[in-house]
Formats: sequence, C-alpha cells, structure tokens
Amino acid sequence: MLYEQGVDVIISAHEHLYERYAPMSPDGQRNDAHGIRQFIVGTGGAGLYTVMRVHPQSEVQIIAHGLLKLTLTAQGYSWDFLQVGGGRTDSGADVCH
Repeated sequence: MLYEQGVDVIISAHEHLYERYAPMSPDGQRNDAHGIRQFIVGTGGAGLYTVMRVHPQSEVQIIAHGLLKLTLTAQGYSWDFLQVGGGRTDSGADVCH
C-alpha cells in the first residue's frame, strides 16, 4: 500500500543498529525510480546488535549509538547519521518521486 501511494522513505527502529537500504519495490528489488528507501535507526542507547544477515539492497550497516538527522525539502531529502561522541558516518541525499 505504501509503494502504491508513492512513499519515499520509511524509518523503523526495532533492530539495535543503523542500516540504510537502497530504494526498493515491495518484492525487495532495487527500484531507483519509484522504490522506498528504508532506514533502521535503533541506536538510542540499548545494547547494539551485530549484522547477522545482509539483505542484497542493504547499503550501510553501522553498529554504534547515534541519531539520524533527516532534512526534508520540497524536492527531496538528505540524511546524516551522527554517532554519539562526534562524527558523521553516513550521509547522502535523494529526490522524491
């Protein structure tokens, strides 16, 4: 349903790590034109997990406490994962469809 409505980004946080995925269609295939990018940001203070299985569309996995700064514009969005104690460890930008 989210894909059909043109959603660009999903943020979830159950897993205790940071992970960013390439834009995907509902069947898990990369789709840069219409796919949904997912961020997992479960890095708020609980014990961290290690990556057990890496999905083919996973682009970045970071095992560190931190936060995701997401900046929205009329045309797109940008992201910065900021680790506790300093340092930006993942950043980028994309346009909305």
